[in-house]
Amino acid sequence: MGTNYYLHENVCDCCGRSDVPVHIGKSSAGWAFSLHVDELRRELDDWVHSWSQPKTEIRDEYGRKVTPEEMLLVITVRREGWRRHEGYDDKTTPGKGSYDLCPYEFY
Repeated sequence: MGTNYYLHENVCDCCGRSDVPVHIGKSSAGWAFSLHVDELRRELDDWVHSWSQPKTEIRDEYGRKVTPEEMLLVITVRREGWRRHEGYDDKTTPGKGSYDLCPYEFY
């Protein structure tokens, strides 16, 4: 079982609505964090920049708000886990820490 995390941009101060959420990645017990990367966000530093902008929020798949500091800890402070690039597929590459870079859609 795992938890997906999403970046919500242009969050309304009144009602909390936002643009279509962008998938940050998934935390699964026993695995390195699966960080979703694309043309705009190619590495963890790009995600940190994105979620540090005004009117952004991070929420997990259950709607719980997550601070940028918490999100960074979820991604980087992990026990050594299985890596998706080891025999899992040929698209995933190891990140600079305890996460894998996954350049495809997944949930």
